[in-house]
Amino acid sequence: MARWFDDRFTALAMGFVFVVTILLGMLLALPFKDMGYQAFENPQDLKIPLMYIIMILVFTGIILFLAKKGRLGIIQGVILFAMGMTLMYVLFVPYGYGFWYLAGDLVYYKDYRQALDVLTLLFSVGTAAFLTYILYRYPEWYVVDTLGVVIGAGVIGILGISLGILPIFVLLLVLAAYDAISVYQTKHMISLADAVVK
Repeated sequence: MARWFDDRFTALAMGFVFVVTILLGMLLALPFKDMGYQAFENPQDLKIPLMYIIMILVFTGIILFLAKKGRLGIIQGVILFAMGMTLMYVLFVPYGYGFWYLAGDLVYYKDYRQALDVLTLLFSVGTAAFLTYILYRYPEWYVVDTLGVVIGAGVIGILGISLGILPIFVLLLVLAAYDAISVYQTKHMISLADAVVK
């Protein structure tokens, strides 16, 4: 039994990380909606998946071009910037709710609400910058995985409130086909992964 567990520990750990990320994303969805994080006015619009696919193809092309030119520092900067921005958005929720809770009845006064919004912004930006620096300086597996869970949960929460069932189904179907083609046919996803890992 122990050997069976040892052989499958990595798969079980990855499964656990996926489940935790999805559950956190579901918990963040309603607070995100309350804070106006919905990305699109009409979540049922079928042009949204097309826009995402175009952005993914353009971003992939840029990263592959930079990798081919040996500009790994620029790739690292782009990825760290994107992660930092996502962390900032995700951290708005706990800081926002925390500061509003601590303020109590003072939140009913406009000046205090504005001060709380500024405080939330400062703490979110500061914490995101600090965590991004930690990721840059100490890219250990536990740092990468922990921030990956937080960022993944944020993206899941935002996409969950921004896309309807049919658009998300179309997006996932096209992404699955794109993933299969880019890994097994063109193999550019392997080159992209190599560049990002470096």
